[in-house]
Amino acid sequence: MKTFNKEDWDFGPESKMVILTGSGISEESGIPTFRTGEDGIWLNYPIDVIAHPRGLEQNREDFIEFYNRARKMCTESKPNDGHKYIDEIQDITDAYLITQNIDDLHERGGSYQVAHMHGSLFESVCEGEEGHVFQQPAHQSVNKPCAHCMHLLRPNITLFTEEPQYLSEIYEKLDECTHLVLVGTSGKVYPAAGFKEYVKGRGGKVLNINIEIELDYHVDFCLHMSATNGLRLLHEALQ
Repeated sequence: MKTFNKEDWDFGPESKMVILTGSGISEESGIPTFRTGEDGIWLNYPIDVIAHPRGLEQNREDFIEFYNRARKMCTESKPNDGHKYIDEIQDITDAYLITQNIDDLHERGGSYQVAHMHGSLFESVCEGEEGHVFQQPAHQSVNKPCAHCMHLLRPNITLFTEEPQYLSEIYEKLDECTHLVLVGTSGKVYPAAGFKEYVKGRGGKVLNINIEIELDYHVDFCLHMSATNGLRLLHEALQ
């Protein structure tokens, strides 16, 4: 694993880039992570209440209220320069963007394609077999029914024990990927944590942009810095 440089990165006209973002890029917009949140939004809700299906089953009101508060916080946050660099990198490279984040900062930062593998705060999904999905721009009622099947709606968030979204499409893109960029992700949550090994095993190159960097044999290059600063350097290298 060595410091990123344009020559060894060697991104050319036939190269295919995939970008995976985690909570680090949203944190730069003021959205706290589970690990660093000190404003009370995470601390007031046990993890099994807000991130597990049994939390929804046993205390629906607290579950819905947590995501209403999180949605409001995200609405009050603004995309940072890192989000805008990703938009410009997509314009240059047609990179496929995957995010573990449930906010809409990538979209508001200009990105035209975002695969929200852990879902989105700004969507609701019905609990019926059809899983009808609706836009959820504002406050969600606790017992709002689906307009199609009358099953109750819940935030369209991937909870523990549930399969992440867009996985088939994601792995199709990873099969083609020659250059994988990890941005502000801890690399500890699967299946996303396995993407670097997947791409590396197919001969691709992997760049990790993060404030916290650990030795990793599945990573070729690192930029030990904030998401915004690392993406700026990547953007410059693609000019």
